Amino acid sequence: MIPLAVAHYLELWHRRDQRSREQVGALMRDMTGYATIPSPYLVRRREVRSLVAQLTAVPSSLPSISDLLGYGAAHAFGSPHGRFRFVESLASPDSTVSEGPSVAPPENWEALERSGPAWEWLQLVGTPAILESEGVERTPEHRYGTQHMQSELRVRESIIRERATPAQLCDFLVADELKSLTDEINEIAAELDVDPNLFFSSGLLGRTGPESVHAFITALPSAFAWATLRYRKHRDLTHPWEQHDWTDASALSVAVPYCDVVITERRWAHMIEATGLAKRHGTRAGHGIAALETLLLTLT
Repeated sequence: MIPLAVAHYLELWHRRDQRSREQVGALMRDMTGYATIPSPYLVRRREVRSLVAQLTAVPSSLPSISDLLGYGAAHAFGSPHGRFRFVESLASPDSTVSEGPSVAPPENWEALERSGPAWEWLQLVGTPAILESEGVERTPEHRYGTQHMQSELRVRESIIRERATPAQLCDFLVADELKSLTDEINEIAAELDVDPNLFFSSGLLGRTGPESVHAFITALPSAFAWATLRYRKHRDLTHPWEQHDWTDASALSVAVPYCDVVITERRWAHMIEATGLAKRHGTRAGHGIAALETLLLTLT
């Protein structure tokens, strides 16, 4: 089975030409049947919930690919509205003006038939009327990608300025990943009535705080993959950070741990192999159509 990820939905709308979107969308539909895997954010939450439960002696196991597989945009985006979000006002392209607060869908939204092939096609490909509407942000990933690129460039400047060692860089990126999960950890720990600080101070995961932080992130497949890819990219200062890298690395952080075959750009495929992520998860990584055909043959 070949599932769609959130990145596939988002990237397809980067194509302005309707015919081009329809051609690529038809191929996606025929290959996947609209099977989907959840967004990296949702996968991280499931991983954190499972790990926190394990650390509190509640029987739990990390999700498997069969646990993650579902159908349609609603499953991928974790929302009954699929890819659509409704806000009071759009952010400016340069993010100097923030997005407005969430609002209820328009009155005619509930009248739509929000299921079945026609609905899934709309979610994947869109229509000119929707994409050209003044109130629709067609390519939000450009805005997010620019923000994350600027953030990573600041990290890189700090690495150069401070002459950070590989170990220091690794510690920083792992700690940064834990920081991004703080809300989820605290929320789930509160549900289970446990103190999340004990995970990092009780010796349960390591002898020291830093060891415990590393062990916690290492136990989360997608979080570890994300931190590992960031580390590899920052270690080679000749690898520029680009706008689309955030979307790519985010999608790969789920695909590599949970899929048997991953086809991506040459540089990412090399990174997946060079970092040991492919070996760690038993994943075959490659780039291009020829690699896809070859790798799929190994699974039949």
